[in-house]
Amino acid sequence: MKKLLGFYLILLNLALSGYAQDILDFKPYDTQKAAITVIENGKTLKAPFAGGIDAAQFASCDINLDGKKDIIVHDREGSKLSCFLNIGGPNEINYQYDIRYNNRFPIIGEWMLMMDYDGDGKEDLFCDKNGGIACYRNISTDSLGLKFKLIIDQILFSTTQFTIAIGVPSNDIPSIADVDGDGDLDILRFGTATITPGEPIEWFKNLTVEKTGIAGIDTFVIWKRCWGRFIEDNNGCTILLNYAGTPCSTGNKAELSLSEYQANVNLANKSNRHAGSTCLVYDFTGDGKNDVLIGDAGCNQMYLAINGSDNTNAIMNQVVTNFPSNLPINFATFPAAFLMDVNNDGLKDIIACPNTPNASENFQNVWLYLNRGNASVPYYVFDNARFLAEEQIDIGEGACPSFVDYNQDGLIDIMIGSTGYYQSNGSYKSGLTLYQNIGTKTIPKYELQTRDYAGFSSIGIQKFSPVFFDADADGDIDMITGSSDGNFYYFNNSAGAGQTFNLNYIPNTFSNLDIGNNSSPTAYDLDKDGIQDLISGENFYNINFLKGQSNSLPAYVLATDSLYKINLGKLFLYPSGKASVCINKLFTNDRDRFIFSDANGYVYTLDSLYTDPNQSNVKITNLVDLMQGVYSYANGGFKIDLADIDDDGKAELITGTPRGGVAIYWNASSAPVGINQIINNTLISYPNPCESIFYIDIPWNEKLNLLRVTDLMGIKKDIPFSLQNNQIKLESSSLVPGFYVVDIQTNQHRYSSKFIKK
Repeated sequence: MKKLLGFYLILLNLALSGYAQDILDFKPYDTQKAAITVIENGKTLKAPFAGGIDAAQFASCDINLDGKKDIIVHDREGSKLSCFLNIGGPNEINYQYDIRYNNRFPIIGEWMLMMDYDGDGKEDLFCDKNGGIACYRNISTDSLGLKFKLIIDQILFSTTQFTIAIGVPSNDIPSIADVDGDGDLDILRFGTATITPGEPIEWFKNLTVEKTGIAGIDTFVIWKRCWGRFIEDNNGCTILLNYAGTPCSTGNKAELSLSEYQANVNLANKSNRHAGSTCLVYDFTGDGKNDVLIGDAGCNQMYLAINGSDNTNAIMNQVVTNFPSNLPINFATFPAAFLMDVNNDGLKDIIACPNTPNASENFQNVWLYLNRGNASVPYYVFDNARFLAEEQIDIGEGACPSFVDYNQDGLIDIMIGSTGYYQSNGSYKSGLTLYQNIGTKTIPKYELQTRDYAGFSSIGIQKFSPVFFDADADGDIDMITGSSDGNFYYFNNSAGAGQTFNLNYIPNTFSNLDIGNNSSPTAYDLDKDGIQDLISGENFYNINFLKGQSNSLPAYVLATDSLYKINLGKLFLYPSGKASVCINKLFTNDRDRFIFSDANGYVYTLDSLYTDPNQSNVKITNLVDLMQGVYSYANGGFKIDLADIDDDGKAELITGTPRGGVAIYWNASSAPVGINQIINNTLISYPNPCESIFYIDIPWNEKLNLLRVTDLMGIKKDIPFSLQNNQIKLESSSLVPGFYVVDIQTNQHRYSSKFIKK
């Protein structure tokens, strides 16, 4: 998975292109209005719109400063971070999703671990950054709230010849633990040497305590190049104990030359190593000696190597291949494990999950093992195959939701297509999932009816992405779906107007409509000729316009594969394809809006809805960050739809996530107003991005009445500011790095200015 470069600068450029007349503003529904109830199999979900879990890592940290350890989930699918507050009592499992804490964390790369490196009782954050290990110190206080400060961009280690970053391959997860019990955290990772038939674990010893007497992360040396004296065999799922070859021979040679490092430990050239490995160091047997639990990209189980020596000179003398014993961890490929006290009993439990998206279980994929032993001897018992995921709408991977009244009762239901559920043979079971609205016009309430509506998974279409409209002008609502193969498929509704859908697949309806991959259509008469057209995103940067040929028969011709000459690649630095388009009103008496999303979780709208599909130089306005992740190859894309589900005169927005979940956003958009009432981004402001001070100049003849600073979620930030000679000086040093909006009210106008805190 690629990472985003120049993230904040791109956000700034997008923000500065905005126009005030169209203020597109959506906020997570549950933070603004009463929670929407969702029921599955008689159970009310606690976190229905958390977005799903695919290939996640888990860490514990007190994020709301109430004395309890909460759970932070970082998903490799989309680099999405989610926070779950611990509201359980002793010996109780009870967690509550809270989106407000998600953006309090820095941008995470491929992996994340949380450990207290300085002994202050607060877990600090270690994460991937450009192939190395970054560390953010937890500086949270009651006054600051949850806050992290970058301490080091990349942790270094030194030899007598050179100092260089401790590299961690992007697919790996290292172990950060006090290996030798000296009071500070060491780093263990699978080596990158290619001179052996396998990979050893390298121990980077932390010498900060030895040098300063205080725990820290200042001084690392490579202490053992073959910690535990074993290697992981590159040719299979085997651990070779007591390996006698290099580098395990000659007393675990620790010193190495720069040329040796560059030749054998080159992170950019690892053709002979496995595609990924994880290691979790902990005393799993209760004998006081650190063992290691290993996961590998080519293996379905985890392997526990047991330490038969001591912590200073670990030598693994036994391998357990069925761990834990009562129900061993077992995924299609590449499992990883994480330790934390889940049920508040003071003992470390295990959470296991696949460590790679698109190649392993994506539904029953979060296995919880509770420690039913004691403080001296742990004993892990399987408890749950869908921990945390069972409280969310989760339909595997690549969710594509649509609002539609399928039973014609006047209430808006939710129909969800997806990449599907991973199967044991490596394929996906893809169909439609139906959540029926059993609430009222003003209070929606959804209940799962089926995970395979009408048995459509048997057809063999991969990744349903449906749109519902009257495609044959017979008065009822039909369905056309896109798919991963870039084609379109027609389902005729034979029920008649006002009746519950009876959709029937009509094969071979369309020919020569293949637009590449990942077609995702919406229907609208764009050119105003009285015939419904299809507008579809695809895998790449463009949006396709398929002109309707008849109202009585669903027939379309590709008129242009570059509607409005939109290039999503220019909106975001890294691939932003897989567009989803929705054309709808935002509120009563509004004009129709052309709204589209990209694969990085952003939603845009155009300044106008043009009837000419070849119109160029369109103005793309107003950025909404769905905060649901970023681009990923297989399941990237955030399919969107709009409908007024609570009868308040404003359309809510629903989006699918690559992780197989959905999220609903409350519409806080403002109706169009005159340019003399609101003026966006016409004030002189600088520097942007800023480090600690941001200046805004207001017109000399206007008086400041009100100033408000908010983040992308609309959460108000109370920061000091002063006004002198009509220049506003904002003290932004207390803000975490990110994107902020300054709303200004003078005696004559309202302004909106945007800035980035570095």
